[in-house]
Amino acid sequence: MDNLDPTAEIDESGTVVVNGVPMIVATIDDAVAFKGSSVDPGSDDVTLSWDWDDGTPNTSTEYRANPAFPDPFPSPDVNPRMVMDIQMHTFVQACLYEVGLSTVDDDGGSATDSIWVAILGDADQIRSSGYWYQQYRQHKAQKIGDDTLHCYLDVINFASSVFSEERAASTIDEAETVLTAKLAAKQPEYKLDRQLLTAWLNFANGTVALGELIDTDGDNVPDTAFYDVMVAAETVRLNPSATKAELLAQKDILEGFNTRG
Repeated sequence: MDNLDPTAEIDESGTVVVNGVPMIVATIDDAVAFKGSSVDPGSDDVTLSWDWDDGTPNTSTEYRANPAFPDPFPSPDVNPRMVMDIQMHTFVQACLYEVGLSTVDDDGGSATDSIWVAILGDADQIRSSGYWYQQYRQHKAQKIGDDTLHCYLDVINFASSVFSEERAASTIDEAETVLTAKLAAKQPEYKLDRQLLTAWLNFANGTVALGELIDTDGDNVPDTAFYDVMVAAETVRLNPSATKAELLAQKDILEGFNTRG
């Protein structure tokens, strides 16, 4: 009888949907729980292995069909089962990771699954466009290391529909250009881009959660979730028919948030 492959499935409960994709969002140095499962149609011994995508060793666990006896080859089709594997992992660098789960049975069958993980910084203060310009300008006022600056852009390019689909912001130099005040002053789209990138950087830096309510009408009462504000602003930015007034209205909302700190 031919071996039937096991399955591999990462539990997505507790994820948030960003740009249509389920994602785990956590903070640097926090222990993050991962739960995976595998269904095997036969009596195979199954090994589940996690690839953390952060340079640390994979975590592998073998689940025997009968712990008291080695499984024969080929395995008899008498004990279909599901195994569950729960692991905790701590990421020490804020960045974007694609965590993978692989399952292999002892007859050579295999399967894989993966999930995106955004690890954010642990800052506690909202920063303005001027602050972030100094970071990406790599000026003497730079306080955040280059690796982290790159990683923040990885998170942003995943979460945003504007960067870098509409406006390049994948590198330190490209981000500096977006954040340059003189360039932003030339047209309303660039003014909005500057505040959009700043708001996303504050998110990546850990100072605002996707679901956190922020004030959008200037009455000092938080009223709209941050992610909803970002989606609304990016929808206007990506609309080729958007007027100057509409673009600047979104810019003003984000600038009010970015300067509240």
